[in-house]
Amino acid sequence: MKISVAASIDELEKVKVSYVGRKGSLTEILKNLSTLPVVERKTVGEKANKLRVKIESEIEEKTKQLKRQQTQGRLESEKIEISARLVFPFVEGHQHPLSETLKQVHKNFRGTWF
Repeated sequence: MKISVAASIDELEKVKVSYVGRKGSLTEILKNLSTLPVVERKTVGEKANKLRVKIESEIEEKTKQLKRQQTQGRLESEKIEISARLVFPFVEGHQHPLSETLKQVHKNFRGTWF
């Protein structure tokens, strides 16, 4: 499986393990360096280390990209519509409580001819 084809972080982790994990193919090459002649060992070791660094950096970049995509998807799915008009129980407002009380007092005294 290639790094660029991985669609999830789990798949990317499997790719990483298959190449640079304990039993990965690149790790096996590095383990078997001792069986090579000294001249070849140096060139193979340098190339293997450069390849390992390249693989790890590509995996890191792809991981960042996948995390950004997950975050963007989560933000899109959790989007809240805040532009909707709020509806209150009263349409035009209400009078101040003291004005209401004063009006009630006048109404009560008007009934007693005071």
